[in-house]
Amino acid sequence: MTQAPQLPAPTWFVGCGNMGRAILDGWRGAGISLEPIVVVDPAKPAIDGVKRAATPAEAGPAPKLVILGVKPQMIDEVAGQLKTWLTSKTVVVSLLVGVEAASLRQRLPKAGPIVRALPNLPVAVRRGVVALFSDEADEAVRQQLANLFAPLGFAPWMADEAKLAAVGSVAGAGPAYVARFIAALAKAGEKRGLSEEIASTVALETVLGTAWLAAAKGEDHVVAIRKLDYGRGLTHNVKFYPNMAAWNVEERQLRSLGADDYLTRDVYQRMHFPPTGVDQLLARLEAEAKSTSKLKDVLKRVKAVAYPHIAKAFDLLHKKESVAA
Repeated sequence: MTQAPQLPAPTWFVGCGNMGRAILDGWRGAGISLEPIVVVDPAKPAIDGVKRAATPAEAGPAPKLVILGVKPQMIDEVAGQLKTWLTSKTVVVSLLVGVEAASLRQRLPKAGPIVRALPNLPVAVRRGVVALFSDEADEAVRQQLANLFAPLGFAPWMADEAKLAAVGSVAGAGPAYVARFIAALAKAGEKRGLSEEIASTVALETVLGTAWLAAAKGEDHVVAIRKLDYGRGLTHNVKFYPNMAAWNVEERQLRSLGADDYLTRDVYQRMHFPPTGVDQLLARLEAEAKSTSKLKDVLKRVKAVAYPHIAKAFDLLHKKESVAA
């Protein structure tokens, strides 16, 4: 049986909010002892199995590892409190979003190697992402931190801070988008008569199962989409919406699941492959609009998914409708 990695003693966790607690939960779940940790936080949050101190002066011996988990705007205040406790042998891992390594070095000149880490909340269940970056850490420090963060999920070292930020923007904000998508699926189920409990469970299991299947099979996402395409039905329409997460997810999902008329589906498909000329699109929409009594609804739906460069065409069409009315 593989032995769990050990945290350096002592390890200071300076500030322990939601992300800090998620990391501690993940380490606890991985069998990593939290005994070397001292949470340094004026609020002295109650955390099982972890020592607490309100200030660095109360935390005991100087730390070998410091994890900065405070809010970015507090960095100047916290750095001032830590300066006298840090040495060239103290590794500093910063969880602060937007505070670059150079800025940290300026505030903590006597510290050892400074490392930036951008985790996301799923590290609490060891299925998270922790992007790492340092232009100071040697191979031994990198390996030590890799051993500590790998049990929390995927922990890649990034070549520069731009790539670190890229991972952070996807993995950090991603859970909120996914959660909203799950909520949208559940709401769509409720609108079709499912109970809240059943709809919520179906939505959650659908997303969890899809992610698990993709991870287990190791297939490209495009391949997975093709396998799920049962024909020219609702699943088929997913291929025309690769950027759906950038839109209002709940409204878009509900509308897509309720797209049981040909006109709506056809308009959705066309929005991803717009015709070369605006005039051509306008002509097609006008022709189709004449064949339905739901002109206002058609215009509303079309405008919601249109690209900016055809907005004027829709305004033109709206004016024509007003004149006709």
